[in-house]
Formats: sequence, C-alpha cells, structure tokens
Amino acid sequence: AIAAPAASPHIHEAIIDTRSIQHALNLAGVAPQLAEDGIAGARTRAAIVAFESAHGIEATGTLGPQTLAALFPASVARGADVTVGPPWFDALLALQGVTE
Repeated sequence: AIAAPAASPHIHEAIIDTRSIQHALNLAGVAPQLAEDGIAGARTRAAIVAFESAHGIEATGTLGPQTLAALFPASVARGADVTVGPPWFDALLALQGVTE
C-alpha cells in the first residue's frame, strides 16, 4: 500500500516518489504493468497518459494536481498538498543516463 506521511500541524504536504507513482499506476490497472524501479521513463509517462485518459483528465503525461488527486485520493482527502519528489532525483537519473 502507498502511504504518504501523516498530516500534522506542521507538515501539510505529501511528497510522492516515482516508485510510489508506479505502484499506484499498477494498482489502478495500467497495462502492461510497470516495473516499480523509481525511474520515470517513457513507459511511466505512457502509463500516466493512459491513466489520465481513463479518468477524464487531460492526457498530458505530467503529474498535475488532478492526476495526483486521482492517484492518491487518501492524501488529498486528509488535506495534504500532494507533490512529486524529491525533485532532484529524476534529474540525477537523467544526468547519469539512466532510462526506463
């Protein structure tokens, strides 16, 4: 199960990593299933587009507020601002030439 940090008076943000996004997409039934390797490559982006299309969200392949809310409704329901992170990790992988 995907668990975002519990909300507290001081923390109102759930930071979701790429592996958690891949896991949520797999739970949502994307086909083919994604490797939950934390690499945001072409297959992950294609799965995001498919998920968005299936949920009536503009299919951009990016993780905007509507897509994140649909993937992580429990975090949104408890009032957390859901963001993707850490932002430097995918950039580091790209610089190292690691691709899906």
